[in-house]
Amino acid sequence: MAGRRCGNRARPQLFDKLAGAQDPRAGPIFQREGVFMGEIDKVEHNEGESRYELNVDSQVAIADYKRRDGALLFTHTQVPAALEGQGIGSKLIGGALQDARSKGLKVVPLCAFVAAYLERHPEEQDLLAVDAPG
Repeated sequence: MAGRRCGNRARPQLFDKLAGAQDPRAGPIFQREGVFMGEIDKVEHNEGESRYELNVDSQVAIADYKRRDGALLFTHTQVPAALEGQGIGSKLIGGALQDARSKGLKVVPLCAFVAAYLERHPEEQDLLAVDAPG
């Protein structure tokens, strides 16, 4: 699958902030609705493949993870090239984080895209596993 890829590259400076992040964000999860080109399904959790998927116009964006000690370690995010720049990756990660929250799981952003998403959305940073497994 061609397109934007994310691996275990250096994470943004999010973790530098974690030492002082003892004030978890409270409140409802904001709505992740937007106007996108094409038809978008909801984010699906494919537990068998350990990933979240978002189908758009018969193409699939994915966010791979490993589950460990009550946390999801996001390792890779990929959006097909034809869908880049439409907010698909953000919708995918937003849905994955919403699912993690509903299940009481923490997250570890080993993927640079997920780390950058969390930097842009401080209201989601309470999901970060400060004492990250792995």
